[in-house]
This record gives sequence, structure tokens and C-alpha cells, in this order.
Amino acid sequence: MSTDPGDGVLKYNWVNYNLPGTLGGVAAKTRETMLLCEAAGYDVILVETVGIGQSETAVADMTDFFLALMLPGAGDELQGIKKGLVELADMIAINKADGDNLQRARAAAGEYRSALHILTPRSENWTPPVVTY
Repeated sequence: MSTDPGDGVLKYNWVNYNLPGTLGGVAAKTRETMLLCEAAGYDVILVETVGIGQSETAVADMTDFFLALMLPGAGDELQGIKKGLVELADMIAINKADGDNLQRARAAAGEYRSALHILTPRSENWTPPVVTY
């Protein structure tokens, strides 16, 4: 871990190796690392998963806000590859929504919005927004 005195941002890099037979998309000591960062006074901690689909769900229980980043035109929205992940997301963002991908990104966002209407929400007080950027 290192802190850049110029911006006060904690930089923490780790190689994410899950133990054989475990899922979750995060390293074995991610929760402990987050507690250490909180104890050191950091209010915002970003946790990135390996980004492979359904196995990323463990991070949703560790975080206050779970953002799912999706690629336009990857077919995930049609194949249900991200099922489980979509139900847990607090927000879905379709990235790379520019140039030739703009129409695909808008279509993917529409498909995720439609899917959210038929899935059981994580909270009755929050509907996850689907955005493109």
C-alpha cells in the first residue's frame, strides 16, 4: 500500500488468486484489507473483482455499493451469463458507449432495464439505474 502525498489517495494493488474450489471474484483477504484501510481512516475503498460473471457475488456482501460494469454487444444480456450478478447490482453501467458501440450500448442498457423488471429486487426501496458512458 502507498499513499501519494499530493492527492491523499490510497493505492493498493494485489494479485487476485482465489483458492481452488472457491468463488466470489475477490482475493481471500479482501475483507481484512478493507477493514485495515477503514482503520487507517480511508472513507472510500474501491474493490475490483476479476470480472468473470456469476462468481463475483461475494463482493456484494462486502461493499456498501455494488456497481456492475458491462460491455455492449458482449451477449451477456441475452445469454444470462451475468444472472445472479445483475440481481445484486446497485447500479449497472454499460461502458465503452461511444463511436460504433453507442447503439449496441443503448440496446444493452435497454435489455438490462427490461431484465431488472422481471427479477426480484435486492431492496424494495431501490431500483438499480442502468446507465451508459
